[in-house]
Amino acid sequence: MRNINELEHTARLHTVIEVVKEVLDDSVLTDDFIMSLKELSFDELGQFVLRLVTTRTLDGAWNPAIPSEEATQQQLGFA
Repeated sequence: MRNINELEHTARLHTVIEVVKEVLDDSVLTDDFIMSLKELSFDELGQFVLRLVTTRTLDGAWNPAIPSEEATQQQLGFA
């Protein structure tokens, strides 16, 4: 596992903020929202932004869907 330094974390944070601006708009970028992003780890920021671009909603990005067994089986080609 590689060590992430503060500069790399900050760079990812700024990238996530830019993606949020593109997908949603600047109005969601409150101080509280940015502080909550800063608390996420490097990997969590990556997962957050992937969920954001997939769901295109903050709720979907903050609260990942728990895949049902049926959906998992369909993705694996069992259904």
